[in-house]
Amino acid sequence: IVVLSHLGYTDGGYGYGFPVYGDQTLAARLDTAGKPANLIIGGHSHTDLPAATTVGSTKIVQAHYNGRKVGRADITVSDNGTVSITWTRLTVSTSGAQDAAIQALVAGYAADPDYLALMNQIIGYSKVALVRNSNGDSMMGDFVDDVIYNALNSDGTAANDVDMFFNNPGGLRTDIACPTCPATPVALTYGLLYNVLPFGNQAI
Repeated sequence: IVVLSHLGYTDGGYGYGFPVYGDQTLAARLDTAGKPANLIIGGHSHTDLPAATTVGSTKIVQAHYNGRKVGRADITVSDNGTVSITWTRLTVSTSGAQDAAIQALVAGYAADPDYLALMNQIIGYSKVALVRNSNGDSMMGDFVDDVIYNALNSDGTAANDVDMFFNNPGGLRTDIACPTCPATPVALTYGLLYNVLPFGNQAI
């Protein structure tokens, strides 16, 4: 049994705004309940674990963040059901030779005229900086919520009309600065807004 977790390594929540059990507590509680997981692969806290942590019969691992490390789990299940796990943490080199074919592929995408036209398409303008706050209201959160709320209530489909809209601040991935505002508004391009909302979430 492998659990893919986004709780963080230790208790705390890491910006959720309320207490959250971490992977170590999760492993201990599952073990106490007699339903242990064999492996918990965690995230969210970006913990740089040099090796797997063992809680009860569960191994807990995490591979840092943003591609800095890659974790490999070799799982062996014997005929009698016994499970053994070997975890290897691999550090990604930033000084080795890059793959020329991959570089060429990325460069081709980045220079594609249709892609550039879409990314540079201006959607609107803002006279203020749009900044996030993971623990409360923010200008960016209000902006995104208002946009989605108004879009749902003005598309001509009664079934989409809503009275209230909630959004997860963790899904807002970057701020939009406006150093010369309000004198010179910042242009909100498709690419800039894609950086803010990159996940393709759907309003339901």
